[in-house]
Amino acid sequence: MAQYTIVIDFGTESGRAVLVDKLEANGLLNRPSAVTDGRGAFTVLTDEGMAALRKARPVYARGIRTYFADSLSDDEVRVYRDSLARMLQAMEQE
Repeated sequence: MAQYTIVIDFGTESGRAVLVDKLEANGLLNRPSAVTDGRGAFTVLTDEGMAALRKARPVYARGIRTYFADSLSDDEVRVYRDSLARMLQAMEQE
């Protein structure tokens, strides 16, 4: 499976740190040091983290459908889908 960088705004820097600490403590992710810059770190889902993500997917998908997709027309959905496909294709070419 391809790995992608995902940036999510969880509010404050301390709020993000607390969340990442909890996820790591529960074995859902690891934080290996960045190879090019020892000051930075990446977060990588563990197998347990990926399983938790898969388990949460139906709930997440229902929320996206209810609060986002159901409000779009068929034409708007096509435009959005095509735009995301082009962005994904560009990321895969890097």
